Amino acid sequence: MLRFVIILSLSFLLAAQTNTFAQDGFKSSDQRVEYLDLFSQAGIFLLKSQTDKALQYYQRCIELNPKSSASYFQIANIHFGSGNFQASELFAQKAVDIQPSNVLYLNLLADANLKNGNLDAALSNTKKALELYPSYENYHALTELYISSGKFSDAISLLDSFEKNFGYDISNGVRKSELYRMSGNLPDAEKELMRIVDTDSTNIYYRFMLAGLYFQTGQIPKVQPVINQMEKIDSENGLVYLAKSSLCRATLKVDCFYQNLIRSLESDDVLFSEKLMQLSIVVTEEQLLTPNQVDSLFSVMKVHYPDSSSVYSLYADYLFFNKEYTKSIKELSSALSLNKNDFIRWRKLFHLYNINEDYQHLDETVNDAFSYYPEQLDVFLYAALSSFLTGHLSDGEDYLIQAESFGVEESSSAYFFYFIKGVYYYLKNDSKNSLEFFNKYFLMGNSSHFMLAQYAFYLIQMNTKMDLAERIIKQCVSFDQTNTYFYYVYANYFLKKNDLKSSEYFIDKSLSLDHCGISSIYELAGDIYSKNNNCEKAVLYWNKAKNDSNTQKLLNKIKNCN
Repeated sequence: MLRFVIILSLSFLLAAQTNTFAQDGFKSSDQRVEYLDLFSQAGIFLLKSQTDKALQYYQRCIELNPKSSASYFQIANIHFGSGNFQASELFAQKAVDIQPSNVLYLNLLADANLKNGNLDAALSNTKKALELYPSYENYHALTELYISSGKFSDAISLLDSFEKNFGYDISNGVRKSELYRMSGNLPDAEKELMRIVDTDSTNIYYRFMLAGLYFQTGQIPKVQPVINQMEKIDSENGLVYLAKSSLCRATLKVDCFYQNLIRSLESDDVLFSEKLMQLSIVVTEEQLLTPNQVDSLFSVMKVHYPDSSSVYSLYADYLFFNKEYTKSIKELSSALSLNKNDFIRWRKLFHLYNINEDYQHLDETVNDAFSYYPEQLDVFLYAALSSFLTGHLSDGEDYLIQAESFGVEESSSAYFFYFIKGVYYYLKNDSKNSLEFFNKYFLMGNSSHFMLAQYAFYLIQMNTKMDLAERIIKQCVSFDQTNTYFYYVYANYFLKKNDLKSSEYFIDKSLSLDHCGISSIYELAGDIYSKNNNCEKAVLYWNKAKNDSNTQKLLNKIKNCN
């Protein structure tokens, strides 16, 4: 809504003083000269971006003339430009109080109102500005405010008023069609788009919008004629391929959908945001394409947008949904290398390392995140978790103390805090406190299946509430029968119950899936086969389980088994 340039021309500012002098007068001509000199110098400081000095001079102008609306306005403008919106609103209001018919003052006041969240005041002042000066900018500003406040019918009426005063404008027609669609009036949205298409019959984008409306309203038979018209205008336009891909998706023609989508992604005619939206549909809603086809779509996007963190992040989401955690980590790391100022991505990466039981990289990533989010609660929580799981209990204790200083138990991350406290006490062999915090975590009821499986795992290790642990892990396996970790926990359960046959069955299920070479799964497999007196297989899996932290322990197991 910003319509202002901070610096107005000195000639305008000086001219604005004429009315002020006429209204207020000065005690002497010397005072008037001093005022003019101060005002001129303030403007020069402003032109040189010396805003502090300009503020001082405008304040002195107000001391000489308390009704200098132009001085109040300029002070408000300076504060607005520096982001001090409360002060800007205060001084702009003073300028308007002195000269309520000044449109510039009203516009700045409305901008400051909006920045401070005073939407009703912004609407009121913009209406006044429009009544005084019915310009395109004021019509546009008021329309956007109506939309922001959900007053779609008022916005449409205002656009109708603009058309009566200034004639038909296609950009306003596009806005009206969007407003009709947003308010659920799809017939009028279609009429408005048809009017736009008739007005500019060679614009392919407007026809693409019409096709999109037909998709939205389920009028699929109307789409193909629109595509035919688009092809007559420009058959190689990327929007044509995009419309074709959408039609093929709606009619379940998979190859057609894929081929046209690829062509649209390669085209410069399609906006990046539109391409990203299509890929989002593929990631979250579609199961039409094979993994190789989806990989190809993202490969095309990476070639055309190598510096877009959004592409890598979206691909990471797709790989995560398909449980390709190692690949997802790689893509998410690439996204963060391009843009580190997105904490949601950091949190996803923490979670992925936790799933992969790659606690060393979790620890390194958390430390990296501290450089960008030194006051972010979840960074402290993951720092505590990674410290505990890499054997640094005292460091983890410090992180938990800092997390508690944020009031973590009153935050949305309380459930995660309770889980970590449960892990902490488990590692300290304090079953009573461990169970207390795990129970708090469980009772909050907002956990993912993966974290529920982790809860069941710790219950099994403590050999407590085994019936609950079995119910939880059975529910997790039922939810996702392709999750290697769920089968691993189930195998642990049966091993603790000394049901070696069932334990072997579930560890084999875990090993048959993509388990990313997780050491603990191999180690458990070795333990189970050792109990079943199959040392050959046990040693095979223990050797695969070796890493920097467990080699000696596993060598002892191998020695004792042989």
